[in-house]
Amino acid sequence: MQSTSFLTDAILTLDQASKMVGDIRATLGFVKTAGGLTAEQLHKKQLRIDSYLQALQELVKVTEFDFQGKSGSLWSGCFEIEHSAASVAAIVDCQVSEVGLVDGAARTIVIDIEQKAQPAELLIPEAAYGAVLDGDIVFEVYGNRGHETFGFEAGSSTKQICAMINLFSIDTGIDAKITPAGLRLRSLDYGSAAYAEFSIVSEHAAGKLSESSNQERVYGKDAFASINGIPALAEASRLSVQTTKIALQIQFQQDFEGTAQFTISGGGVRLASEFASRQDTRLGLISLLPSKLGGPSGRLYETGSGQQHALTESPSRAFDIATEAEARIELLREHLKILKERELDALHELCNPAPLGSQEVTTRRSFPNYDLSSQKHEATPEPKLFPQILVQSGASVLDFPEAAEDLFTRY
Repeated sequence: MQSTSFLTDAILTLDQASKMVGDIRATLGFVKTAGGLTAEQLHKKQLRIDSYLQALQELVKVTEFDFQGKSGSLWSGCFEIEHSAASVAAIVDCQVSEVGLVDGAARTIVIDIEQKAQPAELLIPEAAYGAVLDGDIVFEVYGNRGHETFGFEAGSSTKQICAMINLFSIDTGIDAKITPAGLRLRSLDYGSAAYAEFSIVSEHAAGKLSESSNQERVYGKDAFASINGIPALAEASRLSVQTTKIALQIQFQQDFEGTAQFTISGGGVRLASEFASRQDTRLGLISLLPSKLGGPSGRLYETGSGQQHALTESPSRAFDIATEAEARIELLREHLKILKERELDALHELCNPAPLGSQEVTTRRSFPNYDLSSQKHEATPEPKLFPQILVQSGASVLDFPEAAEDLFTRY
């Protein structure tokens, strides 16, 4: 099978998985923000999530293959890239989408973080308010997760203000702390997407905060790092690099600064493409099984009925799990799309060669195949399987009219 055909099939499979996980995330997000849902409503939402989890299981099954008496699935996790990143304490998560190995030899990955990620931070000087408030005040605290309005009467203490801000820190994304210099507001999240802002709405004439404490929005900073000498794209402490030789994403602990390294030893799907000039290129196919799909927050199966992060147990954590699972799928899907475009561009050049003077170009190349650990792949995922898979799995999600129409119109 041509490598472009494999990439097309893989992208189709990831499209379906992305839809399923995206709908799980949307359901969890609705429950997380809506509030006040009845037990019956929560039960229906949980059944919807369970249906998608079962559908993911079925999606993995339809990509099973057989060769030399061995059975498996492209998306069961057996074709992930093998690496030792898990042995590095500072690395929270690592996903390798592609790597080029020379003669099958292991490859060392060196990450140098010159500057770690920073949260957003601002300070309200103690001189602006003293130990207690001189007058009534209403102010707003803004963070990248949301904002909240607070009101205090004259005589309220700094400790009371700090405690109240922290009571809503999950909603705003802002944490407050009393320091010798004043009241410090810091974002819970790190990186340039995190921010903090303090704004006075109204204050009694006797108050002093409005004179010096309206704070412009301040942002955090992303890490500054390189991977094997290549400047890394950073989102907080998540680093990524993508070249024709390697594509990976690494999540570090927020406070890590320095050098870390691990090795890539093999694994993955070999994609030999002569016209794309790649030798022993390995693609890392993630597992789409709910028991394995996820990130630092947990695995997707944990959002199912009876699990520790089901809707009735921990909707916020479940939402984080689904977000990380969706991001993992999207990372690989987008990379495969880039590879496919690269293959098609190379194929176009091959089929439409530029004339070389008066010499006619007669060289012909055959289109290479891909193999799984040197074994030819026999089965091809069926396109447009999503509704079919849901039916096969008995997915009750189709009992929801708002979901059914969207599923069949998209696929």
